[in-house]
Amino acid sequence: MKLFAGLSDLIVDVRDEFYVDEFALNKFSYRTLGLEKDGAGAPKESKELPLPAQHKLKNQEVEYMLYGSHSCAGNYSMAYAELFAVRLAVGITEALAKPSNEVLAAGSPMLVLLKAVVEGAIAAQQDVTKLIQGEQVPITKGFASSLTLSYKDYLRLFLLLHSKESVLLSRMQALLQLNTGIQLSEASTYTVGTASASLHLWFLPNVMKTLEARGFSGCEGGVGAGNNICKMTRTAHLRY
Repeated sequence: MKLFAGLSDLIVDVRDEFYVDEFALNKFSYRTLGLEKDGAGAPKESKELPLPAQHKLKNQEVEYMLYGSHSCAGNYSMAYAELFAVRLAVGITEALAKPSNEVLAAGSPMLVLLKAVVEGAIAAQQDVTKLIQGEQVPITKGFASSLTLSYKDYLRLFLLLHSKESVLLSRMQALLQLNTGIQLSEASTYTVGTASASLHLWFLPNVMKTLEARGFSGCEGGVGAGNNICKMTRTAHLRY
């Protein structure tokens, strides 16, 4: 039971982190916002109501959330370094996997490694240059060319890696206050949601009738004769 409880908590944590990360990437600006292009080659435009392209911290909010530098150049530099490190690791792996390196390995494995590092660094520099210009690059040359990632996709990865840092949410709150002019400590939020579901009982109608008689069914309208469908509606309220 502890195993299933732990897995349940892990799934909930991952879900919450995913929601926060997607909120950040869609409601705030980042370096390549406005540079990305769709399949037809036209620039992509954000359709989000907060209009992230018009925020005071133009094209740098997500980087600020991740790294918290007091300057735009500092946040860009740290994002660049982390991005370069990822692409360098991919480039070195690709270089070491080349069949032509097998001959060199017989003479000097260290020479092969140094050669792979140089090739990986050159490829990483080229890839990062494309990424910050709004282009997409393949995950690795060993995969199909359709498997590509953009700068925004890498920010999504970095947000997941940094999601345990409590300061990330603090910086997000600071940006919300800056963009809206509202002190969050003085504002309240209330939301309500309703969900309905229906379930075919199949061979369980008699069991549900017994539960209904004891007040445990929860099915709307009860489970009458010839009615093998249980309908439930639940409403949740959340405020802070």
